[in-house]
Amino acid sequence: MDYNEIEGPAIPSGDARTKFTSSLIEAVPLGTSYVAIGMVVTGIAAYGFISLTAHILGPARYTSISSLWAAIFVVGPGIFLPLQQVINHQFAYRKVHQLGAGPVAYRAASIGGLMVLFLLICTSVGAPELKKYLFDGSTELVVGFALALIGYSMLYVVSGILTGSGRFGYYAIGQSLDGLLRIAVCIILAIVGVKTVGPYGIVFGAVPVVVALAVLVPNRHLLKAGPPVDKKVMSTSLSWLIVGSVGAQLLLNASIISFKVLSNHANQTQVGSFIAGVVIARIPLFLFSAIQTTLLPRLSLLSHAGEFRRLNRDILHITALVATIGVVCTLGIAALGPWVLKVFFGHHFLLGRSTMTILAGTISLYMLAMVANQGLIARGKSAYSAAGWVLGLTVFVAILFTHISLMTRIELAYLVGTITSLITEFGLYWFMHNTTLRQNKSTIQHEIGGSAN
Repeated sequence: MDYNEIEGPAIPSGDARTKFTSSLIEAVPLGTSYVAIGMVVTGIAAYGFISLTAHILGPARYTSISSLWAAIFVVGPGIFLPLQQVINHQFAYRKVHQLGAGPVAYRAASIGGLMVLFLLICTSVGAPELKKYLFDGSTELVVGFALALIGYSMLYVVSGILTGSGRFGYYAIGQSLDGLLRIAVCIILAIVGVKTVGPYGIVFGAVPVVVALAVLVPNRHLLKAGPPVDKKVMSTSLSWLIVGSVGAQLLLNASIISFKVLSNHANQTQVGSFIAGVVIARIPLFLFSAIQTTLLPRLSLLSHAGEFRRLNRDILHITALVATIGVVCTLGIAALGPWVLKVFFGHHFLLGRSTMTILAGTISLYMLAMVANQGLIARGKSAYSAAGWVLGLTVFVAILFTHISLMTRIELAYLVGTITSLITEFGLYWFMHNTTLRQNKSTIQHEIGGSAN
């Protein structure tokens, strides 16, 4: 095993560069620059898509397309991101032991197919409720949702293959295509005068299918033959990863969905403004996503190689880096958030500075929780990783039942629920890390004692 593959980039020495800054830069995993470029492109395109649709549709009708966006990014990453994570984790094991990883990808794809089939049946059965409560009676948005389920199941499997194999350049291309194709078709629809939500929803759902096929074809050679997968181990790990991922995405998007469901019809303009504010507050997530994508493969390699102290060092450095990004972005959104909201979405979208600050701060705390979560997954503690999100989501739901104003209730639930997840994820990570250190120390002492005898 070449451990240079899991080292961070080399840092040139110099008086102007502090040790702290150097350690933060060194913590960034290899491939992050490629992913960052792709994230910037897809981020700009995504914000362009939602900004354009908001201007075309207006605050009231925009809530339907934003509800589709939120639903997809609960179900999509929530259900299918674990496929990418389990591929990353098992690809790392096979890389350390020099085994072909093709069977891992094929097994993950077959599980993903069964998951999609089940979700499509559920979507078909629940279509009337989806139309009524989320999509304002639009059948086209239900179709877009179904297409997105198919597309994102494919895209996350392909992403797992690419990132697990270190093909971050192709991963970035896929991310860029996902955003650019969506906004390109959106612009065409706007030019021809389409002002109903349905076509935009179908475009949103269909694009991932095209992207997944486009980036998989030139990378088929990565699926090399190898020993069969332990189905029980993979299924157990994947089950816990799905629980945790769904919990994480529900917590992330619960504020949007709760506001949409609990508000009355007269407050739809306020709902649209709140959702637009959440979109602005999530800008740091695009920065973090570039790190997160490359972080799990690197941490998994360290874990399977037994390099636990280096893994823990990376967790500490990434935590400091993410905290720095979070503070800077929260202060920036606190200062400029209301103005940015009007510029991107239009003068009808209004949200208070305090609400924007709470949303941005909560997102920053969420990113920190994700760092510990990646460490737990890399160590194979997928059940631990799920516990933090489930507990945070439980706290969120509990606060929704309090008798305070809806806006304040949702802000408080979002903040306290995220803090709960942050404390739980880091608490479990440190418990697991310290347990490992004690076990290693005990093993070494036992070996020394045995040698003395």
